[in-house]
Amino acid sequence: TRDIEEAAIVTLADAERRENLDVELELGGWIEGKVTGVGGKKLKADRDGDIGLVEVYALDAKGNELEWGYAIADIQADGTYRVGPLGTGTHKVEFYSFDNVHESEFWDNKRTWKSANTVDVVAPVGTTDVNATLEYAAKVSVKPKAKKKRKVDFSVTVKANKKAASGKVAVYRGNKKIKTVKLNKKGKATIKISKQPKGKHTYEVRYLGSTKAAPSTKRVKVTTKK
Repeated sequence: TRDIEEAAIVTLADAERRENLDVELELGGWIEGKVTGVGGKKLKADRDGDIGLVEVYALDAKGNELEWGYAIADIQADGTYRVGPLGTGTHKVEFYSFDNVHESEFWDNKRTWKSANTVDVVAPVGTTDVNATLEYAAKVSVKPKAKKKRKVDFSVTVKANKKAASGKVAVYRGNKKIKTVKLNKKGKATIKISKQPKGKHTYEVRYLGSTKAAPSTKRVKVTTKK
């Protein structure tokens, strides 16, 4: 078994020696593919010459991560990687870049562990073409201003790869979306909302992403005025 919770327990008395606990190890499979940046460009290395990592998590029958089912591999200069040896089973794959520009993601273009697609491996054969194109990480800056009559203005700036981002931003209070506005060419927008509940509240300004930049969220607290 690959799950430690399913493994047989061997109990030994003091100074006891147990023989003939034989095991036959299977040949491992692997997962391989290529990781690139926006537009298929190569990822840049950090100061140590490292590009990034690919992490693989083995899952049990219920979709939970196995305690001992973790494997890792470096992304090579040409963007390729191979993680193995891996046992037969279902896995989730996460991609990291070290350039501080691109956002990490799971296979297949998913943001979270829960939403990630799975990759099956049948040892001793490899699973190929598990590729990823990483988007730029977006930085959201927000300056809220509470005004009279329970109005609030949010001055928003979004940058990705140190440049103005394109796309839309939305304001949420809790799970309720209040308003959505398009960014201008400078990556800026002013979101004006009214009729807000009195008192101190937490708002989320969500950048909804684009073809080049990943979604991002900034939380701010605002005390509305009468």
